Amino acid sequence: MAGLVAARVLSDYYREVVLVEQDRFENVVEHRRGVPQSRHAHGLLTSGRNTLEGFFPGPQCAHC
Repeated sequence: MAGLVAARVLSDYYREVVLVEQDRFENVVEHRRGVPQSRHAHGLLTSGRNTLEGFFPGPQCAHC
């Protein structure tokens, strides 16, 4: 998530931003090896959610 947000911010200043991901993305929802903390419960404060919605407007998933 941090890499995506960093790329989004950098895209305001650079014509092209390249992300390199160590995991493969399949068409299934599952925990990935490169994200060991994905099995932990997470929370997002309102200010963080507002910031993300400003960077990435619109619905982001089917159940949002």
